[in-house]
Amino acid sequence: SILMSILLPSLNKAKESGKSAVCLANIHNLTIAWIAYAADNEDWICSSDTEWVGVQPWDGENPKLRSLNSWVSDGPGMPYNDFCNTETAFRRGVLWPYLEILDIYRCPSEKKDSGRSYAISHAMGSAHNYNLEQNFYSVSEIPMPSQKMVFIDFVPPRRFRDGRISNVGRLGASEPIDTSSKIWDRLVANSCRHNNGTNMSFVDGRAEHWKWKDTRTIKVMNGEIGKDDYKEASIDNPDITRLLPAIRGVRDKRF
Repeated sequence: SILMSILLPSLNKAKESGKSAVCLANIHNLTIAWIAYAADNEDWICSSDTEWVGVQPWDGENPKLRSLNSWVSDGPGMPYNDFCNTETAFRRGVLWPYLEILDIYRCPSEKKDSGRSYAISHAMGSAHNYNLEQNFYSVSEIPMPSQKMVFIDFVPPRRFRDGRISNVGRLGASEPIDTSSKIWDRLVANSCRHNNGTNMSFVDGRAEHWKWKDTRTIKVMNGEIGKDDYKEASIDNPDITRLLPAIRGVRDKRF
């Protein structure tokens, strides 16, 4: 019993490290598909939004809004429909032809019925801008590709008994991310399930593990504090300071 009590934490950590490695590979493969899509579409990136796919009447002639080319297509009526965060949504997304492997959309640490475990940074192709910050719509216009985040492991959408879906969008945004905010509640819905850290990828195709440095961040990610305490948990938080430059778009030069 004493030996098991000593070994078990190490074994659990090793097991989680293995799952984190698979998760990191998933994110890397998704990012390669993201890059390949842009290469096949005159440098235009897919949308981080998880709404529709296809040309819409309001797109007009603006090439940046020529269609809603969502990477996964959770569809209209979010967060109420039968296919949000399901295989149907993945297959309708524009990245599916580059992957066609369901397991890549889910972190092995997640329950098998949870659907996807990943989201794209809002700045990457979302049709929704926030404040005076403009999103990116092509790879060539993204500065410092080694420092701009694409995919991240996050808390997946959950379906409630009334059919409502929680956490739809967030990073991928049916609602824009307020990157002018420095409070956790308005920034991300990601995770710390991999040894108190998360996995993410960057425009240059690199994927890496980020370990959260502030214990308050870990409490936020684990749901151990209420939203009323998010503001206090965000004050002088080095994790927010590190994350913001990675997920921000560019400031509109007209203002």
